[in-house]
Amino acid sequence: MYQGTTPTIQLTVDGVDLTDCQVYLSMKTYPTQNIITWNSVDSEGFSVFTDPGDPLSSIIRVRLTQEETLKLPPGDVTLQVRWIDNTGYAGASDKVKININDVLYKAVLTYQETDPEVEES
Repeated sequence: MYQGTTPTIQLTVDGVDLTDCQVYLSMKTYPTQNIITWNSVDSEGFSVFTDPGDPLSSIIRVRLTQEETLKLPPGDVTLQVRWIDNTGYAGASDKVKININDVLYKAVLTYQETDPEVEES
């Protein structure tokens, strides 16, 4: 993953249907040890659905913003999913490491609409 991009993180949790649970995705950065968490209750771009190939597994997707990825330091980060169901049962996934690559131009990009050129007669 690169800083300043808008990637979608997708993780599969095997053997658990999380569609009726409150789900949290946490990311721990190194060396700063900051922890960032998104959740299925109020985080925009967060979705949980049943894996079409395995109805007893779930897929979690989180779309990050340019602002979020620009704040991530280059290097390894650790991801982990946690959840709680309506009975109070709480679970956690294994931890996964991914790498954050830096970019040279550290700014939020915006797309500027341009007017088509008008031919003068």
